[in-house]
Amino acid sequence: MKKKTLLSKRFHLLAVIVGFCLLTACAQVTNTKSTSFFDPAYQGQNFSSIIVSAEGLGLSERHAIEGEAVNALRAQGIRAMAGGTLFPPTRDYTNDAKRRMANETGYEAVLTITNISKDIHHDFVESAPFEPRGSVYGGSGYYGSGVGVGLGFPLGRSGTVYKEPEATYRASFHKLPSYQKLWIGEFSTRGPNGMEWSDVGRNFADYLVRKMVSDGLIQPSDIVEKP
Repeated sequence: MKKKTLLSKRFHLLAVIVGFCLLTACAQVTNTKSTSFFDPAYQGQNFSSIIVSAEGLGLSERHAIEGEAVNALRAQGIRAMAGGTLFPPTRDYTNDAKRRMANETGYEAVLTITNISKDIHHDFVESAPFEPRGSVYGGSGYYGSGVGVGLGFPLGRSGTVYKEPEATYRASFHKLPSYQKLWIGEFSTRGPNGMEWSDVGRNFADYLVRKMVSDGLIQPSDIVEKP
């Protein structure tokens, strides 16, 4: 009876450990570093409506960044619109046309996002070093004497190569209708092994909004904006 109880406890502990490992693997944790500057002449101003426009990116990454930023802003009580809604990617616009269209919406500001660089970091994690196994032999014969080593398998290293994506973005906050730049920020977001660029962008966008709040660029509200 005691033996069954002990086995049951061990099985339960094993299940907990496995479950924790699975949750950790699925967490898709990213690491973001940032630097920002808020023009002192405009500090203290509050903005309650913002257009989020990600430019120069692929469709999936643009949709992910704009969508996540819009949702995060709305959760802070800010009225927000995705740039893809105002500027459909099937059409070409001049900068003047974009500014005119943005002003016609009645929104107070535009948040533009561009990508500076992308890179894949390759990290090799060695599982276990190879150790030569076999026998050492020696002797002499017609061609002379010598010593040799017989190996069970070739020398080398075994392990896993982890490919971690890292993207650097620049965000600029412009006041409408003048389109005056009030705030800029640069963000470097690194994701876990195998993360898609759209997911890297989504995590960056969430961090971006939190950074805007901490910098005092926007003031959270108890009222959650709806789409």
